[in-house]
Amino acid sequence: MSLRRLRSSHVGLALLLLIGLMLAGCGGPDSSASSATPDKPVNLTFWNFNKLQQSTVDAFNKSHPLIHVTMNVIPAVQLYPKLEAAIKAGNAPDITRVEYQMLPTIEATGGLVDISQFGVSSLKDQFVPWTWNQVSRGNAIYALPMDTGPMALAYRTDIFQKYHLSAPKTWDEFAQDAATLHAADPNLYITDFPSNDAGWLEALAWQAGGRWFSPASDAWKVSINDAGTLKVANYWQKLIDSHIVATDSDASPVFSQNQINGKVATILTPAWNTKYIASGAPQNSGKWGLAPLPQWVAGQQVSANMGGSTNAVTTSSKYPEQAAEFVKWISTNSQALTEQVNTQKIFPSTNAGLALKPLNSLNTYYNQNVVDVFKTASEHIDTSFTWGPSMLQTNADYADMTKDVVSGKETLASLLNSLQTKTVSSLQQQGFSVQK
Repeated sequence: MSLRRLRSSHVGLALLLLIGLMLAGCGGPDSSASSATPDKPVNLTFWNFNKLQQSTVDAFNKSHPLIHVTMNVIPAVQLYPKLEAAIKAGNAPDITRVEYQMLPTIEATGGLVDISQFGVSSLKDQFVPWTWNQVSRGNAIYALPMDTGPMALAYRTDIFQKYHLSAPKTWDEFAQDAATLHAADPNLYITDFPSNDAGWLEALAWQAGGRWFSPASDAWKVSINDAGTLKVANYWQKLIDSHIVATDSDASPVFSQNQINGKVATILTPAWNTKYIASGAPQNSGKWGLAPLPQWVAGQQVSANMGGSTNAVTTSSKYPEQAAEFVKWISTNSQALTEQVNTQKIFPSTNAGLALKPLNSLNTYYNQNVVDVFKTASEHIDTSFTWGPSMLQTNADYADMTKDVVSGKETLASLLNSLQTKTVSSLQQQGFSVQK
């Protein structure tokens, strides 16, 4: 199932099947390029937004004399438009870093190689289960997971102790604590609702059973305003209307200062963000703790993911087999994982990587074993969640529209209804088939 952009909105399933049979008959656009083993070193390019991975790339080059990878660092906000243009022009890099939420968008261009032909299917059991569904479509595999962002609740233990509270286990308790804290100190909020960050709301919707996009036969089903997401939206709307949560953009200096100065008592955080909390306020070491995300149903243990990325091979590569070798190595090789866990503080997607105790250096800051909290969270993420092929536009529209929510001109629920309509229209204009 490709669910790619169609040249015409009238192109149907029959043509898609015909194209699929043609590609299958010739082994795919990249099979001939990968069939021959080069008799001299091949040079591959790798687009990445993480400059810290240069040392890992250097280690690969040292251990693979017949493959040399050159990494080009491109900021994430620039990478995807540049990548789509390069795919269209046929001069994309051999390998590219792609965040989970952007993978369907890039795959929909037809610019990614199905690397299952290079034996990566056998690696499935090495990865945390939910991540595999993020990179595969049926039997096709378009990338390998690299790192993840399982969610947890970071909370100021000193503030909670001061007001005789414990970490909230349910969202009802979270709302009650929000009211208690703000009543005790009008300058104190339980958390900051990051008004510009669609990824944050998407993660909470994921936990609540929301499914914004679902592949359905040869079309996309769009359900941005589904029951799970509306439950989350209505919950946070009440907190916003009661003025017991802050509503600063996470791009605002106020957002960071609130966390540093103890003006917010909790942060709903992905694993990778814990190192930034610590580095941004080393003076708060020992004042933060970690707990599971609050639950909608007491006693359950449901989490979600925010962020994380994959590595993929593009159809522009003349050496897709060698490119796939790099993708396999950087995600699963013990040397690569150790390097990335120890020097880059990633939260890896493999079981072997998690055994290396990522973020172990933060245990003192949070007064507990950090990896255990997020490892447990990662084990309780619904594997069926799927991103759609328009996340850049959808997320940008969300960020623009939430300004009216913060000002009181619109509610989160009405925003989601508008975003649903806008996203469906945008997909149809791009040539995607959308299920009615």
